[in-house]
Amino acid sequence: MTTKVFSALMFGLSAIKIEIEVDLNKGKPGCSIIGLPSRAVAEAKERFTSALQNSGIRIRSKKTVINLAPAGVKKTDNNFDLAMAVALLEAYGEISVSDATTLWLGELSLTGQLRPIRGLLALVLAAKKLGFAKVVFPSCQKKEVEFVDSIALYPADSLTQIISLDKTGSSLAKLKPTIFLDKALGRNTYSQLDLSLIAGQKRAKRALEISAAGGHSLLLVGPPGSGKSELAKTLATILPPLSIEMALEISTLHSLNNVLSDGLSLSPPFRSPHHSISYAGLVGGGESLKPGEISLAHRGVLFLDELLEFNRTTLEALRQPLEDGTITISRLAGQVKYPAQFTLLATTNPCPCGVAGSANGICSCNPTSLEKYKQKLSGPVLDRIDLQIRVEKIPQKVLVTDYANFEENSKTVLSRVTKARAYQAQRFSKTKFNLNADLRSVFVKKYCPLNNKAEDFFLKASQKFNLTARSHFKILTVARTIADLAESEQIEVPHLAEALSYRLEW
Repeated sequence: MTTKVFSALMFGLSAIKIEIEVDLNKGKPGCSIIGLPSRAVAEAKERFTSALQNSGIRIRSKKTVINLAPAGVKKTDNNFDLAMAVALLEAYGEISVSDATTLWLGELSLTGQLRPIRGLLALVLAAKKLGFAKVVFPSCQKKEVEFVDSIALYPADSLTQIISLDKTGSSLAKLKPTIFLDKALGRNTYSQLDLSLIAGQKRAKRALEISAAGGHSLLLVGPPGSGKSELAKTLATILPPLSIEMALEISTLHSLNNVLSDGLSLSPPFRSPHHSISYAGLVGGGESLKPGEISLAHRGVLFLDELLEFNRTTLEALRQPLEDGTITISRLAGQVKYPAQFTLLATTNPCPCGVAGSANGICSCNPTSLEKYKQKLSGPVLDRIDLQIRVEKIPQKVLVTDYANFEENSKTVLSRVTKARAYQAQRFSKTKFNLNADLRSVFVKKYCPLNNKAEDFFLKASQKFNLTARSHFKILTVARTIADLAESEQIEVPHLAEALSYRLEW
């Protein structure tokens, strides 16, 4: 007797329908799983065998073959435990619950309880395109898919529940989707941080505001103790909340990397990997071709503290995503493409001893070590960073004052950033762009036009500072953001002058 049940797996951002066929035949008793299973999938027979026995089901002494089709696709995830168990139950004649429109997802414990799986949100969002009308999944992951209303969702606790419901003629309770309210977006993960808690640093704070408003990459260079890291962390407090579309897009990427134990991501991601991170950790990869930190920071911030302590080869991986907003991972298992429109935020000391170019202190580094230190960041990567500024130490007399009462808070800056982003949303409403930083060079002239006076000024500045073509276009997009913050329809000379000042300090 042969039965068929359906499950699915993710390959990058593409879902693949998996047919699970169970055949009971005469022959030497045993169970084998075929169809290119990974070791984790092959071990599933031990899990679902124990789960069935502990759920009161007698294992038949027959030759049992479980086929995972298509056979040419390697099955690397633990999504199929529940589907294989259900298919076996149907083959035994114990239940009759499956059909071609049901997607079964879940890992089984030895007691028959359903455990969470990686990529559930991505699979649920793709289920309708695969031809499914309903999804059965572990109830412990309800929070992950609570906002999905495009398909019928049925959470299940265990195999015992599914068996008992079928025997009583009942069915699983359908999950009622939660309405995505704007007030739900007010959840602030970074409420303990605020710009007003940092004394001085007006120029750095202005650069953070421009970065947040236009999505521009930012490099803070300064001596130890100047507050670079604390300044960088406050960027999260001036980023507008996500829309439901962006929240689902971001959470889908995060679900591919791990289980979303806290549910949907409601705040823009702020990823801060340690400088010892590997190339694969930043870019992504592995057997399942998971997204790396570059993609997990999509629509948010990738914060690289102590930038020049990172491996140079790792930093070179930033070139393509900073330019294209995507990252393509090619491995033996195949090729996948992930979105990577992130804001790069980086800090670094100017030299190994940390005081080169500072007004306070004398640099003790020899020219060779200083040059070797700076060579960790290549010219092409530096050229892709929109804003580059110097941060100096805060004077002691400022630190002892009650500066929090005089500094502008994050809420005030956030209101300006939100207004500037609204201008950009209106400007790019009929395009694929979201922020000024997303503009590619061929579109910059269209969306960042200059009047005659501004054009003459910028031509002279470009010639004086010998700007590259990339720097030329980057400065124009930064000037466009500065104009948006000033609520100006035209890019004026002061906007260009300020944008130029953020490219000349490193």
